This record gives sequence, structure tokens and C-alpha cells, in this order.
Amino acid sequence: MNEAKSEDIPVFAVPRWVVVMIVLVALAFWSWLDAVSERDILIRQRVAEGASISNPHRTAIGIACTEKALRAGTPKDELGLAAPAEYHGEYVKSVALEVESETKARVIIAYRAISTVIREGDTVVYSATCPFGGGVTWEIGGTVPKKYRPKQ
Repeated sequence: MNEAKSEDIPVFAVPRWVVVMIVLVALAFWSWLDAVSERDILIRQRVAEGASISNPHRTAIGIACTEKALRAGTPKDELGLAAPAEYHGEYVKSVALEVESETKARVIIAYRAISTVIREGDTVVYSATCPFGGGVTWEIGGTVPKKYRPKQ
């Protein structure tokens, strides 16, 4: 039985500069991942401004649904809302309301450009459905990429 001695095992010497390069590449990759995730968080926060600014619209639709006062073309002033351009912010260009029928309405949030991801005029659209039994269900769509849209 041959037993290998430590002198018999070939040792590969890795130059120190190779180890340093591997460490630097790993650090650069981790930094890049961190920067991308921070950018995504920042964009989500800026898009969330629209959810806050559009809250009066969504509340007005909820009340109108509950009171069964929603009808096609319901004017915004009848729901206690101002003109779309009155609802704006640093990243939100305007918030508009479209009432399609007694059971369907939409709140459309138009954004200013945010980074290179959200272009001027991109939208988040809250689509409301008012079941005849009362209450409201919301679906969120629009041209803002899905990963940056509010959850509800």
C-alpha cells in the first residue's frame, strides 16, 4: 500500500496578484448589485408619490361606489375633486379620473421622467370595479414597469 506523503502532492502556487484580482472582482460585483437594488428602491419610492397624491381620487370613487352614486361621465367636481393638474408633485405630473360606468372607474397618474427607467408621461392606472353588493376592488396597470408599481 502506497501512502502519499505531503512532499508527493503537487502544490500549485497561485500568484498573489491573482488572489487580489479575484477579491477585487468579487467586491466590484457586490457593489454593482447593491447599486442596482438601491436604484430600484429609489425609483419605487418616487413612484409611490403617485399613490399618495391620488388618494383623494381613490377615496372619492370608494365613497361613490358605496353610495351607488357613480355613473358614466360623473364630473370630478361632483366627487369633490379639482382639475387633474391640481394634483401634482415632484415626480407626479397629474392625476386624472375617468368614470366609465356605474361599476367601473379609473384613476390615471402621469409621471415626470424618473431616472432612465420611467419616461415623461408614463402612467400608473388604478382600475376600480364596484360590485353591485358594494365595496371596491382595484387592479393596478399602466406603462410604468410592473416591478416599480405600487402593490395596492
